[in-house]
Amino acid sequence: MANPKAELISIHDISLSLSRECRYNNHCNTFYSVADHVLNGRKYVDPKHLKYWDLHDAEECYLGDVPTPLKRLLGQAWEAVREGVHKAICERFNLPTTEPPEVKMNDTRLLLAEREVLFDKQQLMELWWIDTVDHNIEYDHVDVIIRPMWKSYKEYYDILKQYR
Repeated sequence: MANPKAELISIHDISLSLSRECRYNNHCNTFYSVADHVLNGRKYVDPKHLKYWDLHDAEECYLGDVPTPLKRLLGQAWEAVREGVHKAICERFNLPTTEPPEVKMNDTRLLLAEREVLFDKQQLMELWWIDTVDHNIEYDHVDVIIRPMWKSYKEYYDILKQYR
């Protein structure tokens, strides 16, 4: 992790890992993968930011889906590790290292919609580590589709193939 290499970043690794990585530190009511999150958000992103969206969580292939409050607690140490992996991914796929604001907004929009589907209100109150900040983002209906793991992998891999 100290010096990630762009040439070692693999679309197979990313699609396989993220289709097997459950969001929300495995606490949702049903298995919901990071790959599903990416696949579900694609239709809400401007096509000019779609490649960035498709890879915005790729670092989680190597670092896991770490809850935001833990990232904040780890501070600079977490950010240094994450930044190295992020830069290698951006270099590998010829992406800017700065995330477009639209991608972050879409990520937050999905977070809010996913919480409505994947948790009941009691769970959200008991799971103190889930980011419960009111993000003040208006959104209409957002589809949260939960796919079988093999289907998430296949769909996500098929999308990532275009970025080889």
